Amino acid sequence: ELRTDWKGYTAGSLLAADYDEFLDGTADITVVFTPDAHSCLHQYSWTREHLIVVTLADVASRVQILTPGDWSATDVPGLPASTNIVIAGADSHGDEILLDSSGFLTPSRLLLGSADTAFTEIKTAPGFFDADGLEVNQHFATSADGTRVPYFVVGRPGAVGPTLLGGYGGFEVSRTPAYDGVLGRLWLSQGGTYAL
Repeated sequence: ELRTDWKGYTAGSLLAADYDEFLDGTADITVVFTPDAHSCLHQYSWTREHLIVVTLADVASRVQILTPGDWSATDVPGLPASTNIVIAGADSHGDEILLDSSGFLTPSRLLLGSADTAFTEIKTAPGFFDADGLEVNQHFATSADGTRVPYFVVGRPGAVGPTLLGGYGGFEVSRTPAYDGVLGRLWLSQGGTYAL
């Protein structure tokens, strides 16, 4: 992952090359991921045969499995929207992958799968509030310079009332969807709305 621009490649890109050829200065460099105005590289890890890449697209996680050689990418199907997903483990001797997924309304869930099998939940953390009747919606605000800034609204559909605002996004740190039992129990389940 490039931290700064390098030889015409954009900072934040993920590059791949044959190691020995790279050391010799003869490597063909392949761009595996390039950030844009709406996405950035969040995490990556290797299994024996595949590269797992987690990106943030408008601050929501997207997981892809890439195959070296042609570097074809496949989106991992069935993962919940508006959540934060991280790689909890990747088998370097096989192809099993553990993902940890959590969102505003769902506590941390451990998902097991591979490039060839669907991801299934094998463990979940306890919930600390009743999320029935609550929903998460993503919206965009437009800044004075025209930049579209994503934000989430969590609460009851059509609710009008007190709203707790949170946010941060500087120094390459983004606030992503996360489960918060205290916020859920003392604010959301009492009719409050949360915007991040």
